[in-house]
Amino acid sequence: NTILWLASQEEKPYLKMEALWILANILTGTTSQIEFLFHKDVLSILFKSLKSKFQKVIENALWAIGNICTDNYEFRGKVLEMDLSFECMLVKILQEGSFDLKELAVWIIASICRLRPNKEPIDRTAPYIRGLIDALSSKDGEKLEFSSDCVLGLQNSVKGPVISLFNRNEIFPRIKTLYKFALIEPGLDLLSPIHAMIGGLTSGPDELVEKILQQNFLTEFSKLLMTSKSKIHKKEVCWILTNIALAKRSLKQAIISETGLLDYLFDLSCDSDPQLANEAIWVICSLCKDQSKDILFVLIDKGLIQLFVSSLRGGDTSRKMLVLEGLGELLINGNSTKEEGKNSFLDVFQDSGIYELIDLCRSHEQKEIYQLAQTLYESYHP
Repeated sequence: NTILWLASQEEKPYLKMEALWILANILTGTTSQIEFLFHKDVLSILFKSLKSKFQKVIENALWAIGNICTDNYEFRGKVLEMDLSFECMLVKILQEGSFDLKELAVWIIASICRLRPNKEPIDRTAPYIRGLIDALSSKDGEKLEFSSDCVLGLQNSVKGPVISLFNRNEIFPRIKTLYKFALIEPGLDLLSPIHAMIGGLTSGPDELVEKILQQNFLTEFSKLLMTSKSKIHKKEVCWILTNIALAKRSLKQAIISETGLLDYLFDLSCDSDPQLANEAIWVICSLCKDQSKDILFVLIDKGLIQLFVSSLRGGDTSRKMLVLEGLGELLINGNSTKEEGKNSFLDVFQDSGIYELIDLCRSHEQKEIYQLAQTLYESYHP
């Protein structure tokens, strides 16, 4: 009680500052300790302290609030409900505060965004997301630790109605710089958050995909697929590549043109980890959706038909589904590029055994597989 009383004494700034620092340290403790202080109305004291004329008092109050926000979803929610002007204050700090206060504000906002419950509309955190984007785009965003905190907060926010907020030219080179740093310092655990952010961006408008490609990320992805020992990171990169493969032709062409990238993907399609293999196959099958015969024949030259045959012969249910969908896309595109009235790709399937494997899939126990196999067999069997 004495500490809480001292923390509320504005006329004694030094004692107030020290008391707030003690509270900040207590609030790094257990959930039960935080709950105890909640019952003592600690949030009211902390939010009143944010209006102090002394920067160190504000700084220690922010530390304490930040520690509350990082504990769990429930406490984060109570902080957001306590004072609706809090977001305005944090954004103002990002715009006008000292660098120390800006770092604290970014850390708190990153926690608010990162711990957003799935059921909470993303619009609720839109002002905070915008604040982090502004911070990442600012001159301070050139500092690696500062930009790292921004990305940690934004990693799960690149989606839905707020995705247009990310269309800032300054952001993309910052992400690239941070990515190259994360590659040489794997202990920082930044690769997955950056992959999540890039994955969100590449699932958005083609304009954002193009800005990612302009930063030569495909070269970095090729290196990672070739050298990384982390299958998790490889799966994340495959997800990003699938998004790019679904973009317009001039953008997906970059995957075809990137030296060695397709070879790595075909190698991964045979990986002993079925999930990683399926992620690689997903990229390849997504490329089959293009109507350009040039792209499709490159895939065939790389071993597409052999991949389809081996996957239908011995792949799991997910892989069979992927491959049948890819086959369907390939044959549909063959119809749209007919030569002398004949599907462009039917000859490629001769003597491959693929029709026999499609026929076998017509008796598969999973409804989606046998229906798709039935459609392919009836439409394209010679």
